[in-house]
Amino acid sequence: LVESPNYALVPGNRFRDLFHVEGNACEEKIFEANCWGNADKGFWGNIQRGRWMTNNVLNWRYDRLGSRATICGPNDGWGGGAINWKFAEKMYQNDGDGPRRKATFLTPDEFLYDSELCGWESDFDENGNEMSFADKKKDPKRGIKSTAGLFAHGIYMEVKNIASPNDRNMAISDTHNSTAFRIARLAEAYLLYAEACLVNNHISEGEKYLHAIQKRAEAPEKPLTLQNLQDEKQYELWFETCRFHDIVRWGIAKECQDAVVDQVPQLYDDFFIEGTPYFGKEHHLRAELTHPLSVDQKLPASSFGFIKGKHEYFPFPQAVTNLNKELHNLNGWATNN
Repeated sequence: LVESPNYALVPGNRFRDLFHVEGNACEEKIFEANCWGNADKGFWGNIQRGRWMTNNVLNWRYDRLGSRATICGPNDGWGGGAINWKFAEKMYQNDGDGPRRKATFLTPDEFLYDSELCGWESDFDENGNEMSFADKKKDPKRGIKSTAGLFAHGIYMEVKNIASPNDRNMAISDTHNSTAFRIARLAEAYLLYAEACLVNNHISEGEKYLHAIQKRAEAPEKPLTLQNLQDEKQYELWFETCRFHDIVRWGIAKECQDAVVDQVPQLYDDFFIEGTPYFGKEHHLRAELTHPLSVDQKLPASSFGFIKGKHEYFPFPQAVTNLNKELHNLNGWATNN
């Protein structure tokens, strides 16, 4: 597969396209599912069967922002899909201002002021003149206007999976996402192959593919070690549905899950928060760490977190065991009956 002439990594300046309609069926895609409207199903039928929900879950919460960012589609959004702030910081230290990082999340300054990477409705006047940076710093039509803040967001704002204006399919509805559903792309195959090479001590062979990923990202080329491979796969494939399976296979699921459970930030823009030195003067993003399970719900630590020997597996559903009394759950899911 990695040597097949049928596939190739897209260049860095097209990395963003992999997650939007511009990247549908491109040379890096191995397997993806198109989603197209069926006129016979009507508006609600297409919403229920299509990718309308993807837009709403993953788009930013526009009811809490100063206005709508121009890089995003028309959905109001429910604010899901926030990037873990510790991971974002780690990736930023590795990738810097490379194309992979910019296509994954924005820094506070990019989110607030960069008219190309983010953009706000007030950035340009009717004559096409861009607002000055000094005026942007005190512009109320950007940033997080809600004093309740944004749940689960650190100071970095994810952009990898939010719908862009071009992702809309107007034939279905104003809010349908016509980006194909990603299942596998060549970069994942490269990293799986590099891992197989590492396990079998074919280091130089595996490094060719690891370095191809790093070069495309304009990130440092690092030697093929298990830690470097684990890091690179997290940078490259964040929110692409393979992380849980990876950390279970690597035997690090408990430490990874326990490091983030009940560690939930809340993001505020002090421009809108009375009593702060930035109130009404300058935008300033500030994240506060919350503990909704142990504090808000008063749950003991033993009631949440990863249980080794159990959560690596999925149980049989009760509807299935009810039909077959000889089918019993194992691996931590066993019950007395």
